[in-house]
Amino acid sequence: MKKEIEMQGKTVTIAVESGLKELGLRRDQAEVQVIEEGSAGFLGIGAKPARVLIREKRWGSESGAVEPPSVRPQTPKPSPPRAQTPKPSHQHRGRRPQAPAPRPSAEEERAPEKPKADVPVDTSKACETAQAVVKDLLALTGLAAPTLRTGWDSEQVRVRIEVDTPDAALLIGKAGKTLESLQFLVTVIVGRRIGAPVAVQVDSQGYWKRIEERIVSDIQAAVSDVKRTGQPWRFDPMGPAMRRLVHRKLMNHPDVETASEGEGPWRKVVVKPRRK
Repeated sequence: MKKEIEMQGKTVTIAVESGLKELGLRRDQAEVQVIEEGSAGFLGIGAKPARVLIREKRWGSESGAVEPPSVRPQTPKPSPPRAQTPKPSHQHRGRRPQAPAPRPSAEEERAPEKPKADVPVDTSKACETAQAVVKDLLALTGLAAPTLRTGWDSEQVRVRIEVDTPDAALLIGKAGKTLESLQFLVTVIVGRRIGAPVAVQVDSQGYWKRIEERIVSDIQAAVSDVKRTGQPWRFDPMGPAMRRLVHRKLMNHPDVETASEGEGPWRKVVVKPRRK
């Protein structure tokens, strides 16, 4: 009796691996038929799973199945000996050895991230362009009747777009990842269309607004602590948009200054006493 199973997965590979595990087969012991390739959707919206049919392979005649041919294990070839690094020769005594480059200080290794000076932009054009880009991208996702409210945030020097839709939870995504991806894409497109970098915040149901209110509260606590102790205050790692918020809030503060340290997802803002 043949063993077969139909499986679904995020991708064909995931579906195949799940089916093989269910049947207890290796990949060379099974035949795979792809029923549907699946689709990742747009920004995770409208995704469809992949579907595959997995059958156990049979060898020999129809009257009787036989075991698959065994594969003779290959003896691994011995790896070549590692080349040894030659020891430095002392024959060329007349040549003066080159001094090693000085190591950067701990302060230099942190690579401070200073808030950049604002580039003048046409705010009306930036808002109009950003709204058009968001509208076009949301049309591709198939979200239910999105309504956009667009305006210029002069305090944070950015375009702010609020999206109202019955599918807000789908637009925001898990931990705001879908909304963050849309915001990043819109920022890149708008900057290229108007020929100048401009920050764009895309929000829904006040998701970013609540996070920013919490960070502003942490900023006030950080400033009080730095002024009291004279020691730096380090925020938890955060994304570029939230780091920018902290930098802008404190860029003109008379007692403290900010810098960023760390790399990638571990990059964070440091608040420290302003150098006199």
